[in-house]
This record gives sequence, C-alpha cells and structure tokens, in this order.
Amino acid sequence: MDVSLGNTTVLPGDIVGSCNEDTVLSLGPGLHQKENGDVIAIKPGLLKHAKDKYWVDTPQKRYVPMLGDMVIGIITGKLGESFKVDIGSYLPAQLSFYAFEGATKKNKPDLKVGSLVYGKLTSVIKDIEPVMECVHRSGKAKLMGQLEEGYMLRCPLHVSRSLLVKDSPLLLLLQKNYTFEIAVGMNGRVWLDTSKIGDMIKLANLIQDSEYDSMEKLGETIKSKKYE
Repeated sequence: MDVSLGNTTVLPGDIVGSCNEDTVLSLGPGLHQKENGDVIAIKPGLLKHAKDKYWVDTPQKRYVPMLGDMVIGIITGKLGESFKVDIGSYLPAQLSFYAFEGATKKNKPDLKVGSLVYGKLTSVIKDIEPVMECVHRSGKAKLMGQLEEGYMLRCPLHVSRSLLVKDSPLLLLLQKNYTFEIAVGMNGRVWLDTSKIGDMIKLANLIQDSEYDSMEKLGETIKSKKYE
C-alpha cells in the first residue's frame, strides 16, 4: 500500500493510503478500503504497520477480531471436531482438530482445557464465531500451534501491538538485555519463555510498564535492577 501517513495520528475519514488489484495486504482495526482503492481511517489513533498488515492503534479495551490477525488463544473446550478457543473477544473462536501441521483423523493434537495456542484468524463474520487456524496454507506450522511451557501475560491492545511494529523500540530494548522466546497476539496477549524465571518476571513487568513509561525510563529501570 502506498501509505501517505506513517506512524502519525489519524482521524475518521482521513485517507491514509491506496492500493490496487495487485496489492496483497491485510487491513486491521480502524481501517476500511473503499471501492476506488482508497484506504480510510474509521477510528482515531496512530497508524501502525508490521510487514503487510496495517491498523489504527487506539486505546480500546475489548479485542475485536479482524481477518488475518495473529492471536494467542486459550482452549476452553471441544465441540464436534473443533476446539473452542477464548481469544478475548465477545465470541470464542473455532479451531478445527485438523488445522495443525500434520493433523489427521489418527493424529489429532491432544490439547487440554487451558492449553495456549498461537494462530491466525482465517474467517471473521459479524455475529458468527471466528475461525482460527494453526497451519499456513503451505501445510506448515510457520511458528503457529501450541505454546508449551512459558508464561502468558495480558496487556492493553496497543501495548501488545507495539511489539509487532517494524523495529519495535520496546522489543529491541528487551532483546538487547535478555534472551527469550516471544509470541505476540493482536488480541492483547503476549507469551514469553526463558530459561530464567527471574528474567520472565522482569520481561513481563517491563512490557506492562511500557504502557506509561518511555524507552529511556524502561532502560533506567533495567539498569537499576528494580525487579531483581
């Protein structure tokens, strides 16, 4: 998309860019594409993008599912041949037993209630449960699937999404000081895993603090060893 505004405040009705028939991208919360190809903001906030996904960052509290969103879900039960998954929206998502790499009738994932999964929303229709998948169209997991071990924290939507933007200052700061694995959902959930429990606590606190603290202040917090 040819974006005319980058990481700046937008208001409803602002034209933030345009795309043509050959452009493949994903529009997230706060954006709408008109018939002429113009992409307009429908919510006030900051225009953000990560790879080919664009959205308007706004301090909303409840997650609203959008097609193509990567989310972290919690298995809450089974129905037929699908898992029910809590993704933080007003409706749970459906996750087929076969929407995993290598899944067959004889080889289904053994997920229990409370298990964490990382996947993509492949169908979102108003007032109908969204559909989630943990496998790429190539048949490979592509880092999706069950999140084992580790710790999941909940944070404001704009905080988790700040970790997804290109060259995220917050993510770069954390990677400079700690060694860890991370999965970030557009739904305000972040999964962390590290060999040191102490580092897990520090990382979770720093991410939560980033809602109000500047990168400079977070850097000072790391140096002061506040969470040790």
